Amino acid sequence: MPLKKEVVKEIRLYLERAAVELGGMDAGKKDEILRDVESHIYAALEKHGGDPTIDDLKVVLAGMERPSAWARESAGESTVREPRACCEPRAVEVSFSWAAIASGLTAPVTLALLAIGVLADSTRHMVWTAGIGGLTTVLALVALSKIRVARGAVMGLPLAVACAVLFPVTVASFLILWVAAEMEDSLHASLNESELAAAQVVIYTLMLALIMLFAVWTFRRVWRWAARPPAHGEAF
Repeated sequence: MPLKKEVVKEIRLYLERAAVELGGMDAGKKDEILRDVESHIYAALEKHGGDPTIDDLKVVLAGMERPSAWARESAGESTVREPRACCEPRAVEVSFSWAAIASGLTAPVTLALLAIGVLADSTRHMVWTAGIGGLTTVLALVALSKIRVARGAVMGLPLAVACAVLFPVTVASFLILWVAAEMEDSLHASLNESELAAAQVVIYTLMLALIMLFAVWTFRRVWRWAARPPAHGEAF
């Protein structure tokens, strides 16, 4: 069954991590187990039908026992468990991340406080915006760490990524617009009204483009990190 390149790559990474975790087992037995595990992964993906995706693979891998469970030490020698018994995918209960839900609830509050703070020029509301915005980011990062480790058993990746980048992108946007305003003020004395209007269009167009590029880049970076299962030994 032909698979997408990213799916095949992820299977290879999984098998490489499994080989490391199997440690100093006899090379022949280790290769035999890994081949059997690989065939089980492909067989499980076939059951999904159609063109399996990374998400389908995550569900399959979430149903596998850890590599350390595939062999056990007995009398100083590695005795291999029957691979087909230990590696059959089991039913995985998929749940939604509570931290992603919490971050999704605090994100609108952050935006509302920000709007009030800007319109009313209220320092108190801006301080509250920073606090709630920071809480939103922390909750989203907690959700992303759980989603990565769960390998498809925990949902909420799009919401968590959006909430994780919301506050940092908002802060960066304000800094970029502040720079634009400072540039505009510096041009008042040297340009006439028509020249100043043209300069404003150029400055704010460039700044808005920069904000969009930063937002898209940040979202993509966080998404790619969160969608990639943690490597062997990685904390989250």
